[in-house]
Amino acid sequence: MSRKPPSRVGRPAEDRRLEVRSQLIEAARELFALQGFEAVSLRAVADAAGVTPAMVHYYFGDKHGLWVAVLEDTLEGVLQGMLAAREDIEGPGGLGIYLQRHTQTLAEKTWLAPLLYREVVLGQPSAEFMRRFPERLRQLLAGAIEKARLRGEIAADLDAELLLLSLIATAVFPHVFRPLVERVLDVKVNRAFAQRWAVHAQRMFYRGAQP
Repeated sequence: MSRKPPSRVGRPAEDRRLEVRSQLIEAARELFALQGFEAVSLRAVADAAGVTPAMVHYYFGDKHGLWVAVLEDTLEGVLQGMLAAREDIEGPGGLGIYLQRHTQTLAEKTWLAPLLYREVVLGQPSAEFMRRFPERLRQLLAGAIEKARLRGEIAADLDAELLLLSLIATAVFPHVFRPLVERVLDVKVNRAFAQRWAVHAQRMFYRGAQP
């Protein structure tokens, strides 16, 4: 009877390794979104994931490494979805398609806006996020704006840089500043709101940008 080679002590099997890593990222994502980077301890993340704190160090090195992994796992899929829709976003009416996709994504992934707020508004704590993720979205939208201008969908004399800023701000503001919108303006930010907002934002954007 053949004997299985002994497994390496302290290193989980590949399927278990991926499962634990995923559990840690999910737990950290929720805690970071609720409490912020500084307030969350590695022990709290480990407890929420049902593993020991040593596992956090094993997979991510330290809390900053965990934060970067959370951002990559969270945003890479969102950006890939946007990039996969490049043809539609760069086509006729594509800026409206971007607004719809972005607002719906933020409404469905309710933990995403708080993470963006922590990262962008509060400046916590990863230069890698600012270097890698927003730049790719900026390139996509800048190209889409230029093609919309060439098709005559938007006025040629509008500032392209400010158009880009207006487009992104319109998509993210109600979600990133959800507490303000809900508490001060008494508007419930949910999926139904996202659908209404996408339609409204498209009409406002195109009517304001038309030649």
